[in-house]
Amino acid sequence: MMRLFVAFAISVTLFAGEALADQCAWTGKAIADAGAAVIKTAGSTVSFCEPCDEKAPGPVVKNRSVEVKQVDAKFWQVWVNGKGQDLAYVFIPTLEGPLKNVGLLVKCGAEDVSAQIPATPAPKKVE
Repeated sequence: MMRLFVAFAISVTLFAGEALADQCAWTGKAIADAGAAVIKTAGSTVSFCEPCDEKAPGPVVKNRSVEVKQVDAKFWQVWVNGKGQDLAYVFIPTLEGPLKNVGLLVKCGAEDVSAQIPATPAPKKVE
């Protein structure tokens, strides 16, 4: 019985971070379509998962492909360059300077994320 409890406790600890990370990965079609449109218009994205304790934004990634894919009967996901995205952790460059959070722009229900982050120092660009 004690072994079962320990195994359960370890499982909960290991997967707690993953559960926190999924806020706007799967959304309704309208939100996914809006997110894809914003991402396509921007031309590039930067990933940054603040609730995951990431210390800095990732590199600027040029969007070669942006798609909306149905994941089940009720939910859809935005895919950029062949990888599923959580809109809560995707930022786009703006003419004003700061990177803006896509999840908040399309009102997916994201929490504990910044609406914008500074573009400087500029994240390293990845082609």
